[in-house]
Amino acid sequence: MELKRGPLQRARIARMKLPRVEIVVWLDSGVSVDGWVSYQDVETMKPSEVVSVGFLILEKDDYIQIAESMNLGDGVKPLGHVFAIAKIAIRSRKVLIPEKDYK
Repeated sequence: MELKRGPLQRARIARMKLPRVEIVVWLDSGVSVDGWVSYQDVETMKPSEVVSVGFLILEKDDYIQIAESMNLGDGVKPLGHVFAIAKIAIRSRKVLIPEKDYK
């Protein structure tokens, strides 16, 4: 099934660059499941190690943004499931696919 795209959409996509894809290992905050807990309940609670893979959308001094998905046909809301991850929480990062022209 081929998508029907107008001339403006085709021209925009033809000159589009896909951001690089990274795998990021980072620490997410631990959260108690129940609202009220005892001190004993939280003795073993700790941050969770998370692995995320996505398009690097933005990099600032203190955080990065990665998007899980990109919609090439939608110029209004092209990004899906964007995470802002504090650099202090990042354990490792690796470029899986460098930035490249979309073809």
